[in-house]
Amino acid sequence: MNFPEILISKSRYLAGLRCDKLLWCTYNARDLIPAPGRALQGRFTQGHEVGALATRLFPGGVEAAPGKYLAEDVVPATQDLLGRRIPIYEAGFVHGAAYVKVDILNPVGKDEWDIYEVKSTTGYSPEKHLADVAIQRYAVEGSGLKVRNCWLMHVNNRYVRQGEVDPEGLLTAVDVTDEVDEFLGRIEEDLQRMIGVIRL
Repeated sequence: MNFPEILISKSRYLAGLRCDKLLWCTYNARDLIPAPGRALQGRFTQGHEVGALATRLFPGGVEAAPGKYLAEDVVPATQDLLGRRIPIYEAGFVHGAAYVKVDILNPVGKDEWDIYEVKSTTGYSPEKHLADVAIQRYAVEGSGLKVRNCWLMHVNNRYVRQGEVDPEGLLTAVDVTDEVDEFLGRIEEDLQRMIGVIRL
C-alpha cells in the first residue's frame, strides 16, 4: 500500500488551520515545539480514559492496530477488519494527503458507517470540533466507504457517578452531520495549501 510523501493527520490539519508556522514546525523543526506540560498531559490521559469508556457503548468491536500510529500499520489493519462489519476503534484511513484515525467507526444498515469522535469536553463547540470530524469524513468517504452520520460524543456535565462509571450516563452524542457536510467543500483546498506551507 503506497502513501503520499506528505500525510497530514487530523492534529496537523487542525494545527494548519490555526497557524502556518506551527504546521511547518511539526514537519520540519519538531525540536522547536515544547513538550506538553503537566496540565496538557493530564488532558491527554483524560481523553484516553473517556475514549476507552466510549468503546463500551459499541460492544464486539476491535481496535484496528493497538499501539500503532503510522498509516502503514493502521490503514491495512483497518482494511482487514471492514468486511467483518463490526465496530472498529481507532480505524485508519488515507485519502489524498489526509490521514485520520476515527475513534469509533460503527457499521449501520447493509453498507453504511457512522463516525464517532469522542471528546473529554462537556459540550460540542463547532469552532473546536467541526474540522476534526469533517477531515475524518473526507478521508473515510474518499477511501470508498459510505458514511451515514457523523457524531461528536462528549461528557454529560449533569452525570452523577454512583458506583462504577456508566458510559451511557457519562457520555452523550451530538449529530453534526449537516455541519460536516457544509465544511467538506473546503478541505481539499486546505490540504493543498498546507502541503505548500510544509514544503517552504
